Amino acid sequence: MIFQFILILVLIGYISLFLDNFVAPIMFKHRLTTSRAWYKFFTILWKHFGYFLLYGIFIFLLGIVVVIAVVFFGLFTCCLGFLLLLIPYIGSVVVLPVTYLFRAYSVEFLEQFGDDFKIFPEKNDSDSSEIQTV
Repeated sequence: MIFQFILILVLIGYISLFLDNFVAPIMFKHRLTTSRAWYKFFTILWKHFGYFLLYGIFIFLLGIVVVIAVVFFGLFTCCLGFLLLLIPYIGSVVVLPVTYLFRAYSVEFLEQFGDDFKIFPEKNDSDSSEIQTV
């Protein structure tokens, strides 16, 4: 029974991970409903199931590393680091690089499966607006 419970937790974790990291960006890119975005995501999930399985394991391990780093940060600063993290704005700013890493990594991972999953357009040198002097 414990094995089934752990299996259900892992399954729910993967569904939540896929929804947050892949389905939501697909919904944003193509202006789709959730069910249509899941369908679009399933087309690449079944083709590259191993990659997505390893992605989930990597994100889980990276989350553990982040928690360990935060605990060490708090302990090495004689618990003043924990107090910094408790202040809402300061805590958000301190953890912002980690939050950005997780969001950007998922979008970059999704982009490798084709131009249809490229969320942000590439910036060309001709697109940049330069100030022209008279």
